[in-house]
Amino acid sequence: MSHLITTAEALHRAARHPRALPWRLRFHFGFSRSAPVREYRLLAPASAIRVVLARVHNGILALSPAAVSVVVGLPPERLEPWLGQLRAIHALPILLGDGPLPTPFRPRAAIPAVSRPPLTERGDGLAVGLDIGGTGMKACAVRSGVLLRTAQSATWPEGERGLDSLVRRARA
Repeated sequence: MSHLITTAEALHRAARHPRALPWRLRFHFGFSRSAPVREYRLLAPASAIRVVLARVHNGILALSPAAVSVVVGLPPERLEPWLGQLRAIHALPILLGDGPLPTPFRPRAAIPAVSRPPLTERGDGLAVGLDIGGTGMKACAVRSGVLLRTAQSATWPEGERGLDSLVRRARA
């Protein structure tokens, strides 16, 4: 008798296992109802939360979705600490359950204005460049083609969110 188990036999055994839970990992590629969704189904015990959420992490890196939903029959307090760690790594909604996705649109924010006289001719003015990325924010100051200064920081430092934070740190 062979000791090798086929994949189908292993899945069949896992499905019959009393501790196996069905997990659904849904990767959403937009926020509208018609946006594409790629769904993966897994069978894993409740003790395998870290292993399953490692699959979510890898899926986010490979697929670049707009949002992710994790659907499993476990109480939220069991999953939230692990989902919180994923949310700290990835700047996208990672939801528990099969509810509606949050809208990515926010109310218009008041962007602080800077008053300056209108430019009438090209001169020896100062130019500032700002690159706001998903994980890092970079700034540089240039005058007459000469780089004067550069700076960089995390886009979202611990606990900071929103346009006000970006504007304040860009000015600094």
